[in-house]
Amino acid sequence: MRLEFIAETDHEITGELGWKDSRVARNSPYGPLIGMGLAHDSLEHFSLTNVSDEIEAHAAMYWGRYRAGYCNAYGRGLTLEDMGTEWTNLVRAMFEYHLASPKRTRKLDDEIEEDISTIMAAGKRAVRDEFSEYESKKTAMIVEEIEQKFRGWFRIGFRKAEAKFRKMGINPSQLSYLYEQLGTRFVKTVPQYEGQKIILTLNKDGFRLLESMEEVY
Repeated sequence: MRLEFIAETDHEITGELGWKDSRVARNSPYGPLIGMGLAHDSLEHFSLTNVSDEIEAHAAMYWGRYRAGYCNAYGRGLTLEDMGTEWTNLVRAMFEYHLASPKRTRKLDDEIEEDISTIMAAGKRAVRDEFSEYESKKTAMIVEEIEQKFRGWFRIGFRKAEAKFRKMGINPSQLSYLYEQLGTRFVKTVPQYEGQKIILTLNKDGFRLLESMEEVY
């Protein structure tokens, strides 16, 4: 697996240089990042182009980090409640972007289906806590739409993650290790200039930094 990152200034929030996955379009709402956020975008997102990809990334997080019992540097694990809080970002995105309907999908194992229900319930609670306008017609319609489409996109994302990483010989525990390694690398690797490019290759044993770095702007 080949990963490419380009240094870009975050004009919206920090005003500082960060790394952006090369799959992200220039006009995309995905901004440059460092650390674990970049690891999430690179390993757990499939396209970084649409709202449904956000839900598929939920499923990839579940397939890897959640099932492996991943804990961060502070000893805190990823919970179903944590994944539910991402619904607030889904709602914000859907004020501007369309969430397509998933194709019909087969059910996953009963335990996974129950966990999806738990994530959805946590998501609704998170939206109620975050948005004072939750009861407004627009927000209520968005939440209802997410409820209708979330499970289908989650099933698709789970199966995508399973197929992608099993093909690479990577199990959930190994994916969690790679997530930690990539995030740590990009806490330490600070961009030197706008347009700097870094290329990494990934396999089940870790990452290799390719020496070539070039200015692309």
